[in-house]
Amino acid sequence: ISLTVATDESSLKRLHELVAIRVLEVLDVEHVTISLLDEGRQFFKIETEYPPLKAPLTGERIRIDNPETEPILMTPPEPVLISHRF
Repeated sequence: ISLTVATDESSLKRLHELVAIRVLEVLDVEHVTISLLDEGRQFFKIETEYPPLKAPLTGERIRIDNPETEPILMTPPEPVLISHRF
């Protein structure tokens, strides 16, 4: 996959899609989301998912102070190291 710097919204959306597809392939997982943290650190917004679910998650906001998600988000995960040539 060849990636170029995206400056407009549609190019950035396509870049997110390409990255999500590649992450799915490299990590051999069933579903990938790309989420961005808002400036106030109150929620994550799901920007992209691949493959799309029947009930799409794209555009959804996940509050960080939600009792169900806060323990998961506040627990430092093990780092994921990927050694792969693109």
